[in-house]
Amino acid sequence: MSATLCIPIEENRGLLSPVSRHFGRAPAFLLVDAATLAHRVLPNAPSEHPCDPCRALVNEDIDVFLVGGIGAHALEKIRARRRIAVFRAPPGRVADALALHIAGRLPVVHEECRPPDAPPRTALPVLAAAGGGCRAACSGS
Repeated sequence: MSATLCIPIEENRGLLSPVSRHFGRAPAFLLVDAATLAHRVLPNAPSEHPCDPCRALVNEDIDVFLVGGIGAHALEKIRARRRIAVFRAPPGRVADALALHIAGRLPVVHEECRPPDAPPRTALPVLAAAGGGCRAACSGS
């Protein structure tokens, strides 16, 4: 049985699609069969809450997420519904993220993770003990 990976993308270019830096605000998701690399695009469902991608993915059988960044709420929703691994993909193309994932070189996301150059938030939730934080959870450091 093959695993299905879900990668938020900025625009549809197949496996050359740029990985979105924000899971919830991605315009679409690329669903990729890990064994065959067959893929299809699923638009992010518009909703009253602009950051509710789980609504678009509710009927999909996803085994792994590769994300550029993800908020605490979306990560919590993914983990509450499904015991699925979420990995941090670097900026770039889906094909590159897939190659790193196959090689076992992507770090697991344990908590909210924002791109390093994202603007500061006014109220970041406390998610880990001092010294942990996004960098440790997302960069493997």
